[in-house]
Amino acid sequence: MTKIIGYMKFHGKDLRVVKGKYATGLTAIFIEKMGGAPEAKLSTCVSDVSLPEDHFLAKTWGENERISVAAMSSGLFEDTGARFEIGYCVAEVWKIV
Repeated sequence: MTKIIGYMKFHGKDLRVVKGKYATGLTAIFIEKMGGAPEAKLSTCVSDVSLPEDHFLAKTWGENERISVAAMSSGLFEDTGARFEIGYCVAEVWKIV
């Protein structure tokens, strides 16, 4: 089950931000076009991490580099300062505001 938690703009497009769950129980955050088509997956999932319901592992590298900046600027999230190494990358722990 997913829930729209807010809206944001990216490159002039209106987008909606949707919260869901991974099979591990971690919170998943998806960015979709207003019609529901996927735009980006803002979160990532690893099996050995436990976070509160309103926190998630933000994927801020690679193809998400620019959209993650827009997402953080939307006011929907706050960076907790916590980090988790995932292979060669580091996931930021964000809180849903």
